[in-house]
Amino acid sequence: KRLILTACERAGVVVTEQDVHDEVDRIAQRFGLSRERYLQMLEIERDIPPSKYMNEIIWPMLALRKVAANQIEVSPQEIAEQMETEF
Repeated sequence: KRLILTACERAGVVVTEQDVHDEVDRIAQRFGLSRERYLQMLEIERDIPPSKYMNEIIWPMLALRKVAANQIEVSPQEIAEQMETEF
C-alpha cells in the first residue's frame, strides 16, 4: 500500500473517499444489492469489515488503475479478442 501511495504522490493521483464509495456502489449493483447489503454480506461471509474492504482492497485497486491509466494502451486486436471471449 505504501508503494501505491508513493506512486500516486509522484503521479499526482488522488483517490477520494467518494471514488471509493462510488466503486463499492458499482460492484454492489452488479450483484443487485445495495452498498449496505453488499458490505454486510462481505463481513458475514468473508469476514472482511467494510473499512478494511474499502481501505485495503478498493482504494489500492482504484489508485493503481488511475496511476496506470496513462501507461496502458489497448490495441484493436486486444479489444476484438476480449469481445469474442465475452460474447
